[in-house]
Parts: sequence; C-alpha cells; structure tokens
Amino acid sequence: MQLFPSWEAMSSLEHRLVDSILFLTKVSTPLFVWVFGMTMAYVYFDQLENADRFQRLKWRVWRRALYVFVVHQFLVIVIDTYERAPIEQIISRLLYQRLGYWIEVLNFYLVILLITPWVLRWWRRAPLWLRFVIVPALYSLGFILSNVHVHQTIFVWKDVITGHPGSDTFPVLQFSSFYLVGLSFGEFLFEKVRDREMR
Repeated sequence: MQLFPSWEAMSSLEHRLVDSILFLTKVSTPLFVWVFGMTMAYVYFDQLENADRFQRLKWRVWRRALYVFVVHQFLVIVIDTYERAPIEQIISRLLYQRLGYWIEVLNFYLVILLITPWVLRWWRRAPLWLRFVIVPALYSLGFILSNVHVHQTIFVWKDVITGHPGSDTFPVLQFSSFYLVGLSFGEFLFEKVRDREMR
C-alpha cells in the first residue's frame, strides 16, 4: 500500500506546498551557519585580545566540539540500530572509515568548532577589502566547481568541498562564505555593544 501519493498524482497546490517545503530546507542550513558564525563572533571576539584569554577560548570551543562529537556518535548508534544496519557499518561510521561519513551537518559544525579560534583571530585582523573579496570568491568557486563532472573515484571529495546540484550535503566552500558573513555581522554587533558600554 502506498502511503504517499506520487508526484504525478499531486495537485498543483500540493506541488507548490512541496516546493515551498524543499525551499525552506535548502535555506535553513545556510541560515543556521550564518547565525552560528554571528554568535561565535559576538560571544568570543573579546577573548582574542591576549594569549591567556585566547587559550581559554580554545578550550571552551573545543569542549563544545567534544559535545557535538558525542551527540553525533550517539545519533549514529540510535539511527543505524533502529534501521538494523550491520554492526560493521555502524563501527565504520563511528570511526569515520569512509570520507563520505563526514558529509553530515554535525561533522561540519565539529570541524568549524575545532578551527574557530584561529578563524576568529584571522577574520578579526583581515582588512575590509579582503573580506569583500574572499566571501563571494568562496561561494562562486564552490558554485562553479559543483557543476564540474569528475571521476567517480574523487566524487566524494568533490561532494565534501563543493557539493553538486540537488545535493543534500554540506559543501565546505559555499557554507564557509555564509559562516564568514556571519562573523562580520557578529563583529558589528560586538563593536556596537562595546561602544555603548564605553559611552
């Protein structure tokens, strides 16, 4: 018995509803990455001023990364066990024995958290002209490369870095541009609040 109607059997209203939902799912992850970058800058920019505070920043962010890692591993066990995946597959996913297992949103955040202290410091010191160049350059490069056909042996690498049209993965180049824009907005809010406190 078919639980859901086929695409052909749907009415035009149902088509528009499905398209709207798919659009929201495509927008939600870039938006979350943007908010994530904005929050990191707003909360942590004041800890970049000296070595001791920077060291505390690293440990604080890495503790969050450990939490993300534990949550991801827990979800892998729960979901794969529920779907009755072979134990070998579960262990392989837990140990990241295939590159494709990194193409998950929690792993994207895990990697970003691990490198965030240095990215924050670099972005804080980057001149305005460089920011205006690097953000569209990252996104454009990712978009262009996503349409390039590659051999199957390196397809997973391409999927991690740029994704491909219609992909549900989390391409590093495009999402990095959203993250950096978020850092700039977070810096703007941070400076605005600090100026108000100084006055």
